[in-house]
Amino acid sequence: MPNFSFGKTPQANIEYLKDKGLQLSWDYDEMMYEAHHRAFTVAKVTKIDLLADIQKSLVDAMASGANYKQWHDNIKPTLIKHGWYGKTEVFNEETGEFKTITVGSKRLKNIYNTNMRVAYAQGRYHQLMGFKLATFWRYNSALLETTRDSHRALHGVILPREHIFWATHYPPNDWNCKCWITAHTQKDLDKEGWSVHAGKLPNIAHPDWAYNVGADSGLGRAWDSKIKNLLKENKSALAKAATEEKELFDLYDKSIENAPAALKTYLLANAPKIIVDKSIDSPAFYSTSLKAITITSTENNLLHVLRHETGHSIDHALNWISDDLIKILSLEQIYLLQNKTKQEILDVLENLKDESIHDMFYINSKGKIAIYEMRENFNFDNKNLIARETFANVFELILSGDDRLDIIRKYFPTTVEKIEKILKDL
Repeated sequence: MPNFSFGKTPQANIEYLKDKGLQLSWDYDEMMYEAHHRAFTVAKVTKIDLLADIQKSLVDAMASGANYKQWHDNIKPTLIKHGWYGKTEVFNEETGEFKTITVGSKRLKNIYNTNMRVAYAQGRYHQLMGFKLATFWRYNSALLETTRDSHRALHGVILPREHIFWATHYPPNDWNCKCWITAHTQKDLDKEGWSVHAGKLPNIAHPDWAYNVGADSGLGRAWDSKIKNLLKENKSALAKAATEEKELFDLYDKSIENAPAALKTYLLANAPKIIVDKSIDSPAFYSTSLKAITITSTENNLLHVLRHETGHSIDHALNWISDDLIKILSLEQIYLLQNKTKQEILDVLENLKDESIHDMFYINSKGKIAIYEMRENFNFDNKNLIARETFANVFELILSGDDRLDIIRKYFPTTVEKIEKILKDL
């Protein structure tokens, strides 16, 4: 089981906790999932200065390797000073509610353990993701007398690290969860006689923890630290290269920030290589031979094309396009043409002025929608190509997190449903 004394805590873990913004909250679940990576909060703490003091005390404890008792003894006088120790009455400004709570060992131990374990898990996640060959993850339960049967049952489960299970069950996945992950190669599995789990797994994650606590955007801090150290060492050329690399990561990170939690976890684990080339004619394109997306710059206005090309990278990596999807899409296009007037379709296109939606509305029947006469070098007779573009378009709309997908869903419900299921099952 991992040692949580934090005697040798990586600097990145300390910065993870230190860099969080302060957010007052009445209940823990007022902030959901990845929001906890960006903001530090303690339920029922209603004073920002008290919250700041608690955060600083935890950062100091992590940096010094202080255990819970040492942290408790250090923070106790501060809590007493703020009137937030023992029997305490707190006030919820939004509801006008007064509530008496007890701030003692149980509550404080929960605060300490939660923040320390999440910081450890976050750092450990990015460490595991850095292993090129050890791509199988093993779930390890603490196997203590107090270990929950549901967590004990998962001990020894091995799955590929890109498996959807980790999107909701990467530990900790419950309050006071002491489980952890180890990474292994195929050679390790063969040596130990282990096998990859087959079949369904139970959903044991607590609603407050049903997300991958490690898969946030913490890599940005690693680049900042790397760049800072390179500059200190007067390695300006390497620092410049690292800065450019960070810009690409920041762009990719921003492009997937609205993705559903499970999909975001998969995308962080399978991020495509991104190349900047100012000489290319198009804003961005995906190369199947290089397995990379080439873009003209890192400006934010390229987010939509980066999302689209990321869709192509996932499509080609999985090679999932099937006759089934092509048939569904073709039938829905024919139904649209037979049941909607040409003018109605053109009105939708004109109002939306969105290329990805235009592609979806193309009806391959003697070019009856003339708007596509201006689309050069695109063969709409190729059903396979249309399906690939459809996937990339819907993928882009999902990552954009706006209401354009509702328009597509209205006219192509079965197509969108199938693509969403494919993404959910990644």
